[in-house]
Amino acid sequence: MKYFLQLLIFIFFTVAPVMVTAQEDNLPADKVVVVDEQEEAKEVKRKVEKAEKEARLLDKKEKEAKKVEKLKKEIKSREKSIDKDAKKAIRLQNKIEKGKIKGTLAPVDIQKMEEKILDLNAKILKNKGKLDKLKRKQ
Repeated sequence: MKYFLQLLIFIFFTVAPVMVTAQEDNLPADKVVVVDEQEEAKEVKRKVEKAEKEARLLDKKEKEAKKVEKLKKEIKSREKSIDKDAKKAIRLQNKIEKGKIKGTLAPVDIQKMEEKILDLNAKILKNKGKLDKLKRKQ
């Protein structure tokens, strides 16, 4: 987009017909034309630089907006993961309690489920740490 704008400005000022009327001076008409062309070239250069600066600012703002959106998305993802793992741990704990009451779970099964709960709790703590880091960046 910025290059297109630069190209458009450049073409407009360099290709556009120059209508110069010679002023009544002691300077010949060629020198007046040269001076006008130099002034016009300076003006074009200033406008192109200004357009480039504006384009850089727009690019910078767009990148910053994308960065903020990505950060928000990552925070939301971490929160969802934490909630999901917490619900899983609660479900496993309830399953262990029901199995103990009914007597349908073997001690090995109970141990495996408790290990899964510990793993889930460790994963939750890890994700909470990462979530805190992301929130500090925000």
